[in-house]
Amino acid sequence: MIYIVTKNVYLRLGVTQLLGNSKYYINVSESNYLIFIEKLKASDVVVYHIDKTDNQWVSEMLSISYRAKVILFTSSCHLKISAINNIIAVIDEKTSLESIASIIRENHSCEIPSRVNKLNISKREHYILVKTVRGMSPCSIAKLLNISVKTVYGHRSSAYGKLGARTIHDIFKINSKHFR
Repeated sequence: MIYIVTKNVYLRLGVTQLLGNSKYYINVSESNYLIFIEKLKASDVVVYHIDKTDNQWVSEMLSISYRAKVILFTSSCHLKISAINNIIAVIDEKTSLESIASIIRENHSCEIPSRVNKLNISKREHYILVKTVRGMSPCSIAKLLNISVKTVYGHRSSAYGKLGARTIHDIFKINSKHFR
């Protein structure tokens, strides 16, 4: 399946028109978002548009990318987020719709191995990264997982090391034009 997650109506309509009237794509609305994440499979492709006005995209991306392959649309291609899990392409918003549709078709049809195995990020490390991005303190994460705070810090720094970063901000560095 190909899922399209965007608030940009023109992008959604353009991509769905170019993909044809096939039944292999679904537009994801905000009302059934949690159900959508639960149904994702490793063979699915999620086309995710980063909305500049929304600050939830980081935590959503961590949740989605652990379950399926992701293609990102953004105004800034300088994201280090592609180092995380299954992000298979980062596409600039200025790319033509024909190119976007061909990239989606190529990545949907071919079997791209999961990058989770290459990075060896454990489920606990991934969970701690997701909770950290969502603003939860290490003490709260430790209480949730019933482990010590030092263990949370250890898992977090281990995950940063595997991703080639020192802090969570190194992973999600965004070009300054992204916020304009």
